[in-house]
Amino acid sequence: MSIPSLTAASTTGAWITGNKMIEKKLKKLSISVQRNIARKAMRNGLALMRKEARSLAPKRTGRLRKAIKTKVSLRPNGDMIGRVYIKTKGPGGAPYAHLVEWGGGTISNPHRFMTRAFEFTKDDFFEEFRRIMLIEIAKQANVKTPGSYPYTPLSSSRSVRKI
Repeated sequence: MSIPSLTAASTTGAWITGNKMIEKKLKKLSISVQRNIARKAMRNGLALMRKEARSLAPKRTGRLRKAIKTKVSLRPNGDMIGRVYIKTKGPGGAPYAHLVEWGGGTISNPHRFMTRAFEFTKDDFFEEFRRIMLIEIAKQANVKTPGSYPYTPLSSSRSVRKI
Protein backbone atom coordinates (compact mmCIF):
# COMPACT_ATOMS: atom_id res chain seq x y z
CA MET A 1 0.00 0.00 0.00
CA SER A 2 1.33 3.41 -0.90
CA ILE A 3 1.78 5.57 2.17
CA PRO A 4 0.20 9.00 1.68
CA SER A 5 1.77 12.42 1.72
CA LEU A 6 1.50 15.68 -0.12
CA THR A 7 3.49 15.87 -3.33
CA ALA A 8 2.36 16.58 -6.85
CA ALA A 9 -0.88 17.48 -8.58
CA SER A 10 -1.89 17.98 -12.18
CA THR A 11 -4.97 19.51 -13.72
CA THR A 12 -6.63 16.11 -14.10
CA GLY A 13 -5.52 14.18 -11.02
CA ALA A 14 -3.24 14.00 -8.03
CA TRP A 15 -0.65 11.52 -6.84
CA ILE A 16 0.10 11.05 -3.19
CA THR A 17 3.37 9.39 -2.27
CA GLY A 18 5.35 8.61 0.88
CA ASN A 19 5.79 11.00 3.79
CA LYS A 20 8.45 9.68 6.18
CA MET A 21 6.76 10.76 9.43
CA ILE A 22 3.35 9.36 8.51
CA GLU A 23 4.96 6.26 7.03
CA LYS A 24 6.80 5.46 10.28
CA LYS A 25 3.64 5.84 12.33
CA LEU A 26 1.51 3.80 9.93
CA LYS A 27 3.97 0.90 9.81
CA LYS A 28 3.30 0.30 13.49
CA LEU A 29 -0.36 -0.43 12.67
CA SER A 30 -1.94 -3.42 10.96
CA ILE A 31 -2.62 -3.32 7.21
CA SER A 32 -6.39 -3.20 7.69
CA VAL A 33 -6.10 -0.26 10.12
CA GLN A 34 -3.76 1.54 7.70
CA ARG A 35 -6.27 1.02 4.90
CA ASN A 36 -9.19 2.27 7.02
CA ILE A 37 -7.27 5.39 8.08
CA ALA A 38 -6.29 6.20 4.49
CA ARG A 39 -9.85 5.56 3.26
CA LYS A 40 -11.31 7.90 5.89
CA ALA A 41 -8.77 10.62 5.07
CA MET A 42 -9.47 10.22 1.35
CA ARG A 43 -13.25 10.46 1.87
CA ASN A 44 -12.94 13.63 3.95
CA GLY A 45 -10.64 15.27 1.39
CA LEU A 46 -12.91 14.31 -1.50
CA ALA A 47 -15.91 15.69 0.37
CA LEU A 48 -14.28 19.14 0.19
CA MET A 49 -13.92 18.82 -3.59
CA ARG A 50 -17.48 17.52 -3.99
CA LYS A 51 -18.86 20.42 -1.97
CA GLU A 52 -16.94 22.95 -4.08
CA ALA A 53 -18.03 21.28 -7.36
CA ARG A 54 -21.66 21.36 -6.23
CA SER A 55 -21.40 25.03 -5.34
CA LEU A 56 -19.85 25.90 -8.74
CA ALA A 57 -22.25 23.79 -10.83
CA PRO A 58 -25.00 25.79 -12.56
CA LYS A 59 -28.38 25.28 -10.93
CA ARG A 60 -31.53 25.13 -12.97
CA THR A 61 -33.21 22.07 -11.53
CA GLY A 62 -30.49 20.94 -9.10
CA ARG A 63 -30.16 17.59 -10.85
CA LEU A 64 -26.58 18.22 -11.96
CA ARG A 65 -25.50 19.25 -8.45
CA LYS A 66 -27.11 16.18 -6.90
CA ALA A 67 -25.38 13.92 -9.46
CA ILE A 68 -21.89 14.92 -8.24
CA LYS A 69 -20.60 11.96 -6.22
CA THR A 70 -17.40 10.65 -4.64
CA LYS A 71 -15.95 7.16 -4.67
CA VAL A 72 -12.94 5.59 -2.98
CA SER A 73 -11.72 2.23 -4.25
CA LEU A 74 -8.76 -0.02 -3.57
CA ARG A 75 -6.86 -1.70 -6.39
CA PRO A 76 -5.44 -5.23 -6.03
CA ASN A 77 -1.88 -3.81 -5.93
CA GLY A 78 -2.80 -1.74 -2.85
CA ASP A 79 -3.23 1.65 -4.53
CA MET A 80 -6.17 3.68 -3.30
CA ILE A 81 -8.09 5.67 -5.89
CA GLY A 82 -10.41 8.55 -4.99
CA ARG A 83 -12.74 10.18 -7.51
CA VAL A 84 -15.16 13.06 -7.62
CA TYR A 85 -17.40 12.36 -10.59
CA ILE A 86 -20.82 13.03 -12.07
CA LYS A 87 -23.25 10.15 -12.19
CA THR A 88 -24.57 10.06 -15.75
CA LYS A 89 -26.73 6.92 -15.86
CA GLY A 90 -29.71 5.69 -13.91
CA PRO A 91 -31.95 7.52 -11.48
CA GLY A 92 -30.44 10.77 -10.26
CA GLY A 93 -27.97 10.86 -13.13
CA ALA A 94 -27.16 13.84 -15.34
CA PRO A 95 -26.36 12.50 -18.83
CA TYR A 96 -25.83 16.05 -20.13
CA ALA A 97 -23.03 16.89 -17.63
CA HIS A 98 -20.22 16.74 -20.21
CA LEU A 99 -22.04 19.32 -22.33
CA VAL A 100 -22.28 21.72 -19.38
CA GLU A 101 -18.62 21.19 -18.40
CA TRP A 102 -17.06 21.36 -21.88
CA GLY A 103 -19.73 23.04 -24.00
CA GLY A 104 -21.37 21.66 -27.12
CA GLY A 105 -24.84 21.00 -28.41
CA THR A 106 -27.05 23.93 -27.44
CA ILE A 107 -24.58 25.03 -24.72
CA SER A 108 -22.15 27.40 -26.40
CA ASN A 109 -20.00 28.45 -23.44
CA PRO A 110 -18.52 25.78 -21.15
CA HIS A 111 -18.89 26.21 -17.39
CA ARG A 112 -15.82 24.14 -16.39
CA PHE A 113 -17.19 23.76 -12.83
CA MET A 114 -15.49 20.39 -12.17
CA THR A 115 -12.12 21.62 -13.43
CA ARG A 116 -12.36 24.80 -11.36
CA ALA A 117 -13.44 22.83 -8.28
CA PHE A 118 -10.35 20.63 -8.60
CA GLU A 119 -8.02 23.59 -9.06
CA PHE A 120 -9.55 25.55 -6.17
CA THR A 121 -9.54 22.69 -3.65
CA LYS A 122 -6.54 20.49 -4.44
CA ASP A 123 -4.37 22.16 -1.77
CA ASP A 124 -7.21 21.96 0.77
CA PHE A 125 -7.61 18.28 -0.11
CA PHE A 126 -3.98 17.56 0.72
CA GLU A 127 -4.16 19.51 3.98
CA GLU A 128 -7.36 17.74 5.04
CA PHE A 129 -5.97 14.35 4.01
CA ARG A 130 -2.83 14.86 6.07
CA ARG A 131 -4.77 16.26 9.04
CA ILE A 132 -7.16 13.31 9.15
CA MET A 133 -4.30 10.85 8.75
CA LEU A 134 -2.48 12.32 11.75
CA ILE A 135 -5.65 12.45 13.88
CA GLU A 136 -6.56 8.85 13.10
CA ILE A 137 -3.01 7.61 13.68
CA ALA A 138 -3.01 9.41 17.02
CA LYS A 139 -6.31 7.76 17.93
CA GLN A 140 -4.82 4.38 17.15
CA ALA A 141 -1.65 5.15 19.08
CA ASN A 142 -3.73 6.70 21.88
CA VAL A 143 -1.56 9.83 22.01
CA LYS A 144 -2.07 13.49 21.14
CA THR A 145 -0.37 15.01 18.11
CA PRO A 146 0.58 18.69 17.90
CA GLY A 147 -2.01 20.76 16.07
CA SER A 148 -4.74 18.11 16.15
CA TYR A 149 -7.88 17.79 18.17
CA PRO A 150 -7.45 16.45 21.69
CA TYR A 151 -8.35 12.78 21.79
CA THR A 152 -10.00 11.09 24.73
CA PRO A 153 -10.41 7.34 24.38
CA LEU A 154 -13.92 6.01 24.95
CA SER A 155 -12.72 3.17 27.16
CA SER A 156 -11.06 5.32 29.77
CA SER A 157 -10.52 3.98 33.26
CA ARG A 158 -11.12 7.48 34.68
CA SER A 159 -14.64 8.49 35.55
CA VAL A 160 -16.16 11.56 33.94
CA ARG A 161 -17.70 14.18 36.23
CA LYS A 162 -20.03 16.97 35.25
CA ILE A 163 -19.01 20.34 36.57
